[in-house]
Amino acid sequence: MTENSYPSIIVGTAGHINHGKTVLIKQITGVDTDRLKEEKERGMSIDIGFAPLIFPSGRMVGMIDVPGHEKFVKNMMAGASGIDIGLLVVAADDGIMPQTIEHLDILRLLNIEKLLVVITKIDLVDKEQVDIIESEINNILKESIYEDAKL
Repeated sequence: MTENSYPSIIVGTAGHINHGKTVLIKQITGVDTDRLKEEKERGMSIDIGFAPLIFPSGRMVGMIDVPGHEKFVKNMMAGASGIDIGLLVVAADDGIMPQTIEHLDILRLLNIEKLLVVITKIDLVDKEQVDIIESEINNILKESIYEDAKL
């Protein structure tokens, strides 16, 4: 195996159900992390999923997609426990929701120090709504270890 055979960084999603975590991972890696029949039928992640993000240099980043539903918070915690960077996903048409806050708290409790934030579904709202969501996100991150997170 080469030195690039294993991910050097693990990025894990976090966020409310139906905010687009799985679709985002599929868009950037080409891998659908919902592999279970029940996930396909229900249209929601139940278990953690994995995908490699391979750059042209050969460097690999491991991506972990976690469920957003409150019933599967144990699965989210299992997936998040080994990540280096959190990827908080917030849908522009919903904004901050209960699992958004819960997942953010879990990342903090697991000492995940780095956070990226992605606003999804911006095609469903106008620019003013996106600005409102950005402000909401900045407010919940303010005075936390994530206040410098990149949107």
